[in-house]
Amino acid sequence: MRPWLRREDGSITVFILLIIPALLLVIGLTVDGGRRFSAAQQAEADASELARAAAQGVDPNAYLQGQIALNQYQVQQAAAGYLHALAAAGVTNVTGTVRITGANTITATVTVNQPTLFLSTLGFPSTVTGSASVVLDHGVLRPGG
Repeated sequence: MRPWLRREDGSITVFILLIIPALLLVIGLTVDGGRRFSAAQQAEADASELARAAAQGVDPNAYLQGQIALNQYQVQQAAAGYLHALAAAGVTNVTGTVRITGANTITATVTVNQPTLFLSTLGFPSTVTGSASVVLDHGVLRPGG
């Protein structure tokens, strides 16, 4: 065999040039994927809490008469109060909207902005959205509850 065929000069350099970018990509995707998953959980939890807070917009006079009537202004004010409380607590990456979707249903949508290091270069958005609905009922609906 010819001596130049057996030489391995520079083979470790080629290996490092190939493996280091692949490892960085895997690490980046793991970190960003975890942050995105956490942000999605936060969005779902905040949407649930926003819907519950907005449910405080029930018209108290109608409720005392056994009816459920949602007051659009009070629903929006309750939701704004919850979002303001989040901002006061230092949560600045959350925005939300609330709408009345039925006679006794409130739907909240929350968007969490979670910047990513690697996924943004691959075209993934840095925001995740969560939504939740609250259905208001009056009285006891089943035994024990």
